[in-house]
Amino acid sequence: MGTDEAETQRVSAFLGYVLGLETEHTRTRDLEPEQLKQQIFFAVQTVIERRLEHNALLLIVEDLHWTDAASVELLRYLVDRLPDRQFMLLVSHRPTAELEGFSSAHTAMRLEQLSLDNSALLLDTLSRAR
Repeated sequence: MGTDEAETQRVSAFLGYVLGLETEHTRTRDLEPEQLKQQIFFAVQTVIERRLEHNALLLIVEDLHWTDAASVELLRYLVDRLPDRQFMLLVSHRPTAELEGFSSAHTAMRLEQLSLDNSALLLDTLSRAR
């Protein structure tokens, strides 16, 4: 990550918890759920900020409508805290009210359903490409 050992250990403990890699020596056991959530969010933010020190970053999330509320909250957290950085979040999702309304500047592109003719053309083109 390009950080000192202490920060790497702290971030690793919380990201390891999310990935199910918790060990007996982890720092996550004694935290209240809200504290743990905030530490996980901060750990993800730290990793992204370290990456942004080198280049711009595009994070792509497909089918956001299938995700859990905590993941949506994490994405909102990141977007809200990195508005002046070269960070772009690109998501695709079905239109649902609960996924609308990121507070940072955003552009929404609503795509219409393909017509039957366009669907047939797409399938034909894909089958010939193989």
